[in-house]
Amino acid sequence: MVFGRRLTLILTSALSSGFLQWEKVFPSQNSAVWHTILLKNALSK
Repeated sequence: MVFGRRLTLILTSALSSGFLQWEKVFPSQNSAVWHTILLKNALSK
């Protein structure tokens, strides 16, 4: 899926650009989960 890959790239770039900005959008509890999911998606490609 092109959309899924693009969405993953956007989220990954958002993470790499600033964890503090990301923390403002998502609570700390969800942050760890999102980081794990994004890392798994990035490594699986």
